[in-house]
Amino acid sequence: VFVLKPGQLVHINKGRLHAFRKLAPSPLPPTDCHAVQRQILLDSKGDSKSEDICFSIAWDWMFKGVTSEGINREVSGIVECSALNQCHQLQSLAVPVTSLLFLAKEN
Repeated sequence: VFVLKPGQLVHINKGRLHAFRKLAPSPLPPTDCHAVQRQILLDSKGDSKSEDICFSIAWDWMFKGVTSEGINREVSGIVECSALNQCHQLQSLAVPVTSLLFLAKEN
């Protein structure tokens, strides 16, 4: 767990699970795993009643591969993950099937 400060960026590698949590001025329930860390940060800010504006800008990308085998491997992996998510009634973070259709249209 880490905290991004103003002006800092983070790169998350392809396919890595991740989650974000905004630092709100309200304390978390004591049973929350981040309650102590949030309170320490709020205390260090001083004026813990003001809420900072938080932007999350994501550039989602898909590696297409270079060789025929590589392209097949990448596309197959995307379709398999999407199908698994559907089987388990989970939503994909991206829209992989639509992305592949638009990719095919462009090439």
